[in-house]
Amino acid sequence: MLLNGVIFRNNEYFNILFILLATNFGLAYSHKSPVYLFLMNLIFVIIRFLFIPIESLSLGVFITRVLTYYVTTVISATLMQHALKIKNNQLELIKALSTALDYRDTYTMNHSLNVARYAVSIAEEMNLSRGSI
Repeated sequence: MLLNGVIFRNNEYFNILFILLATNFGLAYSHKSPVYLFLMNLIFVIIRFLFIPIESLSLGVFITRVLTYYVTTVISATLMQHALKIKNNQLELIKALSTALDYRDTYTMNHSLNVARYAVSIAEEMNLSRGSI
């Protein structure tokens, strides 16, 4: 009640905050099962209802919020899975193209692999993080 009454005078800001939390939850836990995502969203809504005055609680609003947050989480999780799939497909395409290029000529065979090794060595010397290599 304190957050809703003092910090979030308008209930819409509170709704936006929880929608953003559900979206970020979907992005972070896109690898989890839909049941896990549903249960966590149920906990989100229960926590959300702790900040609402008791007279505005109703089963219909509770169910609507659970479904809204769950759908938001599932959409963001699906988008994250799709983005990771695209990234993996791009890496596989690059590997296939470099392999085809290497096998085209025996003189330049393994050239792409050697260039990749040098690039990783240089990145390690520059103390770059593993994610940026």
